[in-house]
Amino acid sequence: MLRLFRSTANGKRRTTAPYLRTGSVTRPTLRTMATSWLNPRSRIAESASSLFSHASYPLERSLDYPGDPGLFGPGSVTWQVVGDASAFIGGIRALLIQAVHPEVVAGVADHSTYEADPLGRLSRTSAYVAATSYGAMPEVEEALQIVNRAHTGVVGESHRGRRYSANGPRYAAWVHNALADSFLTAYEHFGPHALDPADGDRYTREQALLGGRFQATDLPTTRDDLAMWIAHHPDVGPSPGMEQVVSFLVHPPLPR
Repeated sequence: MLRLFRSTANGKRRTTAPYLRTGSVTRPTLRTMATSWLNPRSRIAESASSLFSHASYPLERSLDYPGDPGLFGPGSVTWQVVGDASAFIGGIRALLIQAVHPEVVAGVADHSTYEADPLGRLSRTSAYVAATSYGAMPEVEEALQIVNRAHTGVVGESHRGRRYSANGPRYAAWVHNALADSFLTAYEHFGPHALDPADGDRYTREQALLGGRFQATDLPTTRDDLAMWIAHHPDVGPSPGMEQVVSFLVHPPLPR
């Protein structure tokens, strides 16, 4: 299981990687380097985490806010679900689900740099998820402001002639709900154990709190309602943008 940090007894966050800091340079210890070389699990983890290193670390100031558990906190289902390695699968699923909304994917195709800078886009998205899930409240608010600024001016028209705005509440709801549902679905299928139905509902309510801060509307508050909302949304359909995203994900230009 991959973790960004662990909680100590007093509720503070502490990074898990054993690093030595020399001046302004952070260096891995010799013990860490040897362990990484001898342990295939460590090499796999480092290879995976390197894909997300193309943006600033989103939790670097968490310890500056003692006693601030953020939007969810260590007892939340969100910490359990998003902190599991199955979230990698959930992230890919979310991209596919988001792409079946023609107006949402038109905004991506017309304004995003994901094809030219896939690792940058991946890192920025993962930074948003990490900050809003695990950050102290100032970090949560900063992450939301960054997204809102990035979406300003993302307007246009889809292939079927409908106008879109990335900051529109309906489109924000599709993006947010697809991501929340995908993390939960991935955890249910690939996580370490099944979630109790009550925990699935609690996770959905937690994510609705975040969706409200994301200026989204139409936010389900039970696990079944969230799944039904996604499956029966009236605006979904095929589009050139969807085909473009699927083709990109089938053959991503990632290092091997």
